[in-house]
Amino acid sequence: MNVASKLLQLSIILPLMIGIAWSSADYRNSQNRPFDYQKYSDSVKQLEMRIGVMHEQWDAEDPIIVSVYLTNKGKSAVKIPDAKVPLFKYQMSVIDEHSRQVPITESMKKQLKWGPSSIRSQEIEPRETIEEKVRISDIFQLNQKGTYKITFKRQVGIADKVRQELTSNTITVSVVE
Repeated sequence: MNVASKLLQLSIILPLMIGIAWSSADYRNSQNRPFDYQKYSDSVKQLEMRIGVMHEQWDAEDPIIVSVYLTNKGKSAVKIPDAKVPLFKYQMSVIDEHSRQVPITESMKKQLKWGPSSIRSQEIEPRETIEEKVRISDIFQLNQKGTYKITFKRQVGIADKVRQELTSNTITVSVVE
């Protein structure tokens, strides 16, 4: 093997070895530090949740889509758990014009039996707003003419250590036939 090929191999292997050693040392250092629950608790208090819709009136056969906005009002990034299925992420209240809770759809009942399919974390940067679109008509039986009040709640935190409940504004939508 000539000198040039040995240098090429060394130039590839050496940075990899340094990177592995560096990340391993960083991992060990982070394992020695206890998690700062108070700092995390303060960070999730920076979050604000609100909801909105494109229009207030919907046809009975049209999907009703609610936009959920999470805004980090603070000066540091916030990590939150993020379940794939909205019903595992949010506690949604849909109340009809007779002050009754609207039932969930049959397809959503089946999906709930399976539990959360995946949970990941999501980071929200300072002063950043993230949006998630939720087809609420796939979750609740909103195919009848009427007026509905919708509110979302969401728990953020770490199991029994830190818990912050976010409550959105309440919006009103009408379904027409």
